[in-house]
Amino acid sequence: MPRVVNLVIIVAAIAVAAGGVVLFLRDGDDGEPVKIIAPPAVSSETSQAEAELKAYVTGAVRQPGLYTIKAGDRLADLIDLAGGITEDADMQAVNLAVRVNDQDHWTVPTVGEPTVVPSSVVSMEPTSDKVDINTADAKLLETLPGIGETRAQAIIRHREEHGPFKRVDDIVAVPGIGPSTLEGLRDLVEVR
Repeated sequence: MPRVVNLVIIVAAIAVAAGGVVLFLRDGDDGEPVKIIAPPAVSSETSQAEAELKAYVTGAVRQPGLYTIKAGDRLADLIDLAGGITEDADMQAVNLAVRVNDQDHWTVPTVGEPTVVPSSVVSMEPTSDKVDINTADAKLLETLPGIGETRAQAIIRHREEHGPFKRVDDIVAVPGIGPSTLEGLRDLVEVR
């Protein structure tokens, strides 16, 4: 997104400069100075505020708390923001490569505590039998109709490169998955 904002600013600056030259050449002979009014600056604060994500980390980290994360950040990034792990952290129970989502609550366990699971996955409510295409591993994805090993890997690669799916229909962006495959999956998958 910042590249787009920078590109817009550069294009606007070139357009203003070109317009000033045209006005100068066209109207410069009457003795009045040409006024060039610059366009208002494009603020990247709005786009950053819209993309601001928060995740909460507790347990065996040096500074438990709520942290601002970027889309695509992993648990390792969140733990780094929290000052790293404590000496009693059970790193065998932690998957540092897991992507962190907005509103997640991660608990890094100490030796002997349960495995790290985000609160968005754990719920006291009955869980759906649907497969979450944002968190399912390759083996689980392969149980879905029309999804073999190659397509399961393509789904995971797409998630890693583009971030989590926003809605089930977005799965058609994965190479090899078209509308007919989507229809076969629609009642079996979800995004959380």
